[in-house]
Amino acid sequence: MVKQNHSIPKKRPGVTRLTLIATQFDREKGWDAYTKLTDTVAASVYLLTPDLVERFALTVTPSVITAHDKRFVIEEIVPSAPSIQEATQ
Repeated sequence: MVKQNHSIPKKRPGVTRLTLIATQFDREKGWDAYTKLTDTVAASVYLLTPDLVERFALTVTPSVITAHDKRFVIEEIVPSAPSIQEATQ
């Protein structure tokens, strides 16, 4: 689920396509939850498959995968530690 203050990655210089992939969807809420998510991020969102996890040796999410000089570059995004105020809310 995407929170309003969640930062969606922006296209970087030289990136021609950005594809958002989620690790899971809220199956109980079904299509309504998916539609709310895609409306929030203003893009289609796909489900991460075991094949992609294996192909890119993904161990952390979120991650950004880009191609550079015929090689894929995996950038693991480390969430910043919540402030004391955020942690107590």
